[in-house]
Amino acid sequence: MTPKTVWEIIGILKTDLQIYKKTPLTPEIINSYYLGSLRKWLIEITEKEFVYIKNDILNMHRFEEKENGLDRSNWAEVQELIGAIAKDDVGRLSLMSQVSGEIYGEDFDEVSQKFLRLKEKYSALQKKYTVYRKNII
Repeated sequence: MTPKTVWEIIGILKTDLQIYKKTPLTPEIINSYYLGSLRKWLIEITEKEFVYIKNDILNMHRFEEKENGLDRSNWAEVQELIGAIAKDDVGRLSLMSQVSGEIYGEDFDEVSQKFLRLKEKYSALQKKYTVYRKNII
């Protein structure tokens, strides 16, 4: 099965792998690679992916004066997805905040799963905004 996230690849390095016995790859070398890869993955999420997604969301504009009923419905769905992805509310954390919390708590299995959900929601948001934007004339 193809790994879906970096964690699915590097997480295995924390187990005692028999394959590395009697090789120059000592546990220290493997741990160093693991820590470097983990750090790079977390930076990729927080400093690149999150920034890109937030900037993209900020560039999603509403054209209220040109809307009809369908457009208002589509925009409502866009807003709902934006809220789920990036906007916290009373009693509810956005997916970005949830991922950040799991990173802080060092629960990388949860980071991996929640980041996949975030990417799925973001893909749905991009599609829905495209539908909204194409109907604005």
